[in-house]
Amino acid sequence: MKSIFLGESGFFIEVPSATLVFDWTQGQLPRIRRDKPVYFFISHIHSDHCSSKAFKKAEGLSEVEIYLGYDNSIPNINKFLRGLPGSVSSHLHLVDGFKNLKSEDGRVTIQTLKSTDLGVAFLVEIDEETIFHAGDLYLKQAMNKKDYRKWQADMMINQPLTPVMDYESQFIHHNNEFFSYTEPLAGRIIDFGMIPLDPRVEGVAHKTLMRYLDIATFRSWSPMNLRGKYEFVDRFCKEFPELVPDMKAFAEPGGYEPDVDVAPETEEKQAKEPDATAKESSKEPPVKEPAKPEAEPEQSHEEKQAKEPDAAPEAEPAKEESIPAHESEEPGGYSGGIRHLETFDAWGPKDRQTFTWTRRAKFVTINSITDNPRIGDERNFVRIRDLNKKDMKLCDKVELEPGGLYEVAVWFFNDADPNSPESSTYVARDVKLRINQDRRVPRGYTSEIFGMVSASNSTPGRVWDKAYVHSNFDAVISMVERSAVIHSNGVCNGMVLSFDELLGDGALLGYSRQKMGELPAGGSFSGFVTYRFTATKG
Repeated sequence: MKSIFLGESGFFIEVPSATLVFDWTQGQLPRIRRDKPVYFFISHIHSDHCSSKAFKKAEGLSEVEIYLGYDNSIPNINKFLRGLPGSVSSHLHLVDGFKNLKSEDGRVTIQTLKSTDLGVAFLVEIDEETIFHAGDLYLKQAMNKKDYRKWQADMMINQPLTPVMDYESQFIHHNNEFFSYTEPLAGRIIDFGMIPLDPRVEGVAHKTLMRYLDIATFRSWSPMNLRGKYEFVDRFCKEFPELVPDMKAFAEPGGYEPDVDVAPETEEKQAKEPDATAKESSKEPPVKEPAKPEAEPEQSHEEKQAKEPDAAPEAEPAKEESIPAHESEEPGGYSGGIRHLETFDAWGPKDRQTFTWTRRAKFVTINSITDNPRIGDERNFVRIRDLNKKDMKLCDKVELEPGGLYEVAVWFFNDADPNSPESSTYVARDVKLRINQDRRVPRGYTSEIFGMVSASNSTPGRVWDKAYVHSNFDAVISMVERSAVIHSNGVCNGMVLSFDELLGDGALLGYSRQKMGELPAGGSFSGFVTYRFTATKG
């Protein structure tokens, strides 16, 4: 399968037996082969998803089918349909939400989902590929509370007979509607998804993507509905690096790089067929991976000490095997001890300053010591163990087995110097742990467990690490209820964390139940979180 972004929400997709075009309104189509059928999918008739040129292109094709999301609540929909040429109307299929149908030629299976805006979303199966186009099925929350209340007051004055919900009820309504409409995707494995990342709802745009990635397995996906604000993708990648590993390379209209390049044409053919290839943009470089802060130029140890007397010396390599917790110089460690089976290059940010157990930071920083006697290199702070094994040792990767029980451990340390005269000012604030874990692992795939610890006054503000699970069967992951627990020397020891928070915007960490989110400096105040999950055959 090869895919090309055409602008707005438009995509050109080619599979061995057919060509598929979704919501084309911008850019030029690559050369369409006449020896196989073409399917046009139009989610709804808004101008950023539907254009007359799609119907004009369909007119010139002999083997073509058009699927249009239909909403009879739009006053001008029937007028729009009557204006279509007869040659197109004979190939047109009107579809609303929650339908299952086959194409006329029987090649394509199509499932539609109801949209939170107009029309439908499409789930298409062809040539053993599953393709999803969301249309305008996203979490709609365009206004902040202040603007909404102003609008609500205006409506009550100018349109007193129109019912208007309060802000909280309206937010809950949109959230429930979006979750309900996306439920048919539960457990699906989707080869390529086209998902809204709308700048108009910047505050909740990531929640749309999180819902999709949580309810289904997307082997790759691309953002759309960007409304020309392509810089929003870059900002999104910086803020949510854990969500973008499977995002396809991105640029402006015509700039999605196909999986396999479109067949090259001679200069003569290019001159005859000006729309033989998708227009490539030179305005934005492709985003190949989540953006990372630029590392400072390498400095010698002497230069660093001259510039920053309190800076740490070069990080020492982590020990291959850390000391079991019961032998650690500080209490509160993990009782099972830790062994590294293998180390993955999974932590970040890569360029953060590191410290040692005897030379601490003079500022708040999280999980940045490289020789912690309890766990070794703190940057490797997300680990997993198989509770079905006799040794139950923590490591970076496990092999899932049907009916297996597994435990994840995530450490959190404030590595500021607890012996400094200024240690009372080195309290980390708003400390949170956020976990992102797939609920399904397809057979033959390795899935990551992503853990991010953040604090509002730490440098850097977020640190992250990953553990991995591999499965040789289609595995369904289920969290064990009330298994997410904080372990520390503080009064919050044994406190149960909410999975809704942990797997959502993040759960507060700390030392005291009365001051959750605050973490003083030093190992005595540190701790770790464990949670358990099971793997069953899907």
